[in-house]
Amino acid sequence: MTLWLEGAEDTAVPQWRWRVHDAQKNQQIYFSRLADVLAYVSEQAGVSPPC
Repeated sequence: MTLWLEGAEDTAVPQWRWRVHDAQKNQQIYFSRLADVLAYVSEQAGVSPPC
């Protein structure tokens, strides 16, 4: 998983971005919300996301 801060051209507030590498599918999945990252990872792991 990779996390970075991306500057936003239309706003003064930078945005956090995540990239998850799915090794089984050999693909990169990109997210802009932490909740989506947690949902994806917990779904792939077959467990509930952390509270």
